[in-house]
Formats: sequence, C-alpha cells, structure tokens
Amino acid sequence: MIKVVMKRFDKRRKLQPKRKYLVIPISVTQMMKRKRGDIYKFLKNRIVMLADNMKKLLGTRIYGPSIKEVRKIPVERSIIQKIVSYACYTI
Repeated sequence: MIKVVMKRFDKRRKLQPKRKYLVIPISVTQMMKRKRGDIYKFLKNRIVMLADNMKKLLGTRIYGPSIKEVRKIPVERSIIQKIVSYACYTI
C-alpha cells in the first residue's frame, strides 16, 4: 500500500484536496518477475484508492486485468474480493 496526497482534483468527485489517501496498485509498468520465472509488464500504472478507514473503495470501475499479488496486501478481505471481482481477470 502507498500513501498519496491529491494535488489536482475534480469538485464533482469524492476526493478532497490536500488529504492523504491509501492506494493499492493494480498494475505497474515496472517489470515483475515471479518465482516460477514469469515476467509481467503493463503499459500503464493503475491504482485503486481507499477511504480513510480502509474499509471502502473510492470507485467501482476497474478496467483490464489486475495482478495476483493484490491478494497478499494486508487489507480487509472484503476489499480484496471486491477488487478481484471488479477486474476483468487476474494475472
């Protein structure tokens, strides 16, 4: 998990300026190598933002695949299940 501060924002959205949010990366552009020897690399960095109490996702649309390592992140089980179910598939 990563902590992020919003600099630019849209007034119509739930996000507020200069507030800290927790973020879970779903795909990263850096090459990832697994123990089996598989190598993965995505074209874009994609994230999912969490509310302050880490019990709610800020958004319900996840386009494209997500990485398998998302399941190992120490967050509530229900949030991980939502991320996996919203994504098209898991790589």
